Amino acid sequence: WIRAVLVPFFLALVLTYLLAPLVDWLEQQGFRRGWAILLIYLMLGVLVAAIIFWLIPDLLQELYRLAETLPDYTRQIQNWFAVLQTNYSRLRLPEALRAAIDHSIAELERQLLLQIEGTITSILGLFNGLFSLILAPVLAFYLLKDLKSIKKRTARLLPAQRRGRWYMLMIQMDRVLSGFIRGQLLLSLFVGVTTWMAMELIGMRFSIMLGIIAAITEVIPYFGPVIGALPAIGLAALVSPYMVIKVIIAYLLIHELDSSVVGPRVLGQTVGLHPLAVVFALLAGGEIYGLIGVILAVPVAACLKVLALFAYDSLTAYRGPISAGR
Repeated sequence: WIRAVLVPFFLALVLTYLLAPLVDWLEQQGFRRGWAILLIYLMLGVLVAAIIFWLIPDLLQELYRLAETLPDYTRQIQNWFAVLQTNYSRLRLPEALRAAIDHSIAELERQLLLQIEGTITSILGLFNGLFSLILAPVLAFYLLKDLKSIKKRTARLLPAQRRGRWYMLMIQMDRVLSGFIRGQLLLSLFVGVTTWMAMELIGMRFSIMLGIIAAITEVIPYFGPVIGALPAIGLAALVSPYMVIKVIIAYLLIHELDSSVVGPRVLGQTVGLHPLAVVFALLAGGEIYGLIGVILAVPVAACLKVLALFAYDSLTAYRGPISAGR
């Protein structure tokens, strides 16, 4: 019931993690905390306004073109399946096998068309979240303004005899979450911009939209680059095989630059999870909560690891005096 209400609070939390270091720095320079937040908001407002006036018209034009060409793309895909069925119908196959293949082809065509329509609907539905985008900065303002008092009040709720250990646990979880969020968003920004520039360079249509998709899917470790490349490869296949080759080469170069140069420098080892643990967390998150679960799987798994280590250390410290007494 309250799932939709939680979205602006989640966005506000992400915004708080991003802006808190800058607010703290301005406060150290002599600014009052409220004025520091307003100054940062003013600079962000100018940046967002510049992006809106420069990027949004082109994006809306791409969405309009995509809505116009979607029926043509659908007919082209249906023609491909028709040609496939015609070619294989010339083969002499048993009737049972032919019926199974016919059913598989029809089901594949149906699923592919449903996926295309679902993807387009999701892209067009992004604008339905404007309320959350507007409300999130307001909530983040109050979080940033009262962040120190929130931390102090939370610390007072901890047991006095173990307040130091619990406070260290909070610091470790905060370090994991903040490092992951800031690093991952920087990587998403880098991948989105480079994808947009690469698609423009090779003459691919819908370059802004493909850059946005690549930026969003970048938050999914390991599988994100592949998922983000699929729409571009599918659109390129409707143009020419040569365009498919150019798109694949462009995405491979971007992924190589991201994984070997930018990623290790920006993200580093902030989450401290083994690759097998990351893959398991992604699969479990997707099974439990879909796409949102996949996006949140890694930071949640990292926090669970911190909690598990804290519980183990606490149990060891508790058993120590008993063992020594015996």
